[in-house]
Amino acid sequence: MFLICKQVTLRLKGHGMGSTRCCIFPPTIFYVLSKVNEDGSYIVVYRSETAPGDTPSWLPVTISIRSLCNGDKDRGLQFHFFQEGFNGYHTSLGFVLTSVNRMRGAPEGSTVKLLGKNGKVCRYAFRFSYIYIQYQKCNVSESSFLLHEPLCASHLDRS
Repeated sequence: MFLICKQVTLRLKGHGMGSTRCCIFPPTIFYVLSKVNEDGSYIVVYRSETAPGDTPSWLPVTISIRSLCNGDKDRGLQFHFFQEGFNGYHTSLGFVLTSVNRMRGAPEGSTVKLLGKNGKVCRYAFRFSYIYIQYQKCNVSESSFLLHEPLCASHLDRS
């Protein structure tokens, strides 16, 4: 049995993020993408790899719409950016709250300012280099239809 599944592909680029450590080490930045639950708590959906420099660029990431927002394109999403520390402790650079629909409605390449711990705009920003939703044929077995998310063809190609 085949279904059509939706996936969201995101590509982000930082802009003036982080600070140099010990005058010579460029910052290494990563982000955590979480979805907001009905009770207001957050569940991590994706953690990026680290990217060096104060204008980091991350590889595109493809996430099923079901995993990202349970199919609700207006569900709250949080991007939280961190600077990796030498000792394993990471420094929060800020976060932004958005949704799939808000990201799609923003002009491509527009800069998004991050919010700090106090909820005020801070000096760091990032850009959605692109976001698009793709439709792919998914292979669904009878048992996985009820218990698991469909296994999409794009996932089958990655070994």
